[in-house]
Amino acid sequence: QGYKEEIALLKKAVINLNATPQMQAVLRRYVVPALYALWEGFVTFIFGEYVAMINASKKKVRQVNVNIVRHDIINRFNLLQIPRDAERQKQLLKDLKSYFDNRIDLSPVVPTSSNVDFAQLKKILGAFGVEWPEVKKYESDMQEFLQFRHGIAHGNMEFKDVGQDRIDKFSSLVNDLMYALMGKLGEHVHGRMYLTNPLG
Repeated sequence: QGYKEEIALLKKAVINLNATPQMQAVLRRYVVPALYALWEGFVTFIFGEYVAMINASKKKVRQVNVNIVRHDIINRFNLLQIPRDAERQKQLLKDLKSYFDNRIDLSPVVPTSSNVDFAQLKKILGAFGVEWPEVKKYESDMQEFLQFRHGIAHGNMEFKDVGQDRIDKFSSLVNDLMYALMGKLGEHVHGRMYLTNPLG
């Protein structure tokens, strides 16, 4: 609820503020990065809550969705850089055995890469075993939103004119994404879908 209220306040600040047209134009421009900050913050928060629910289930690692486990062990044990030293390799094997023998305890770190565009959102969904084919409908609007965010954040004056209509569009997009993502993760929690396709 707090995120939605902040989005509404950002929109009102630009419309209601007693400022010159030039000042209002500047404010409208910088509402876009602020909206993005709220979006990325929400993604981090809601997936952190999802992870906490999975951990609270106290299931064995082998009972949890293989995509969730894969993402966790790659990051937990830095498997993209396997140690070359024989002793460290043996220790890694012992650590992995212990990991698979225990209950799930996922890291709350969400891989946003400080750039939650459509492609990164898909990666995050995949990392946490969330199937959401309907998210495709947001792709075009997300690309436009992120294009403006990057341009403004990096001082590209090509994006200096941001009309109120675009502020309304991006605000609605972020609101809709937050609501839809929260609903989708709720479905996965209540349906215990994080236990589908386990390692076995």
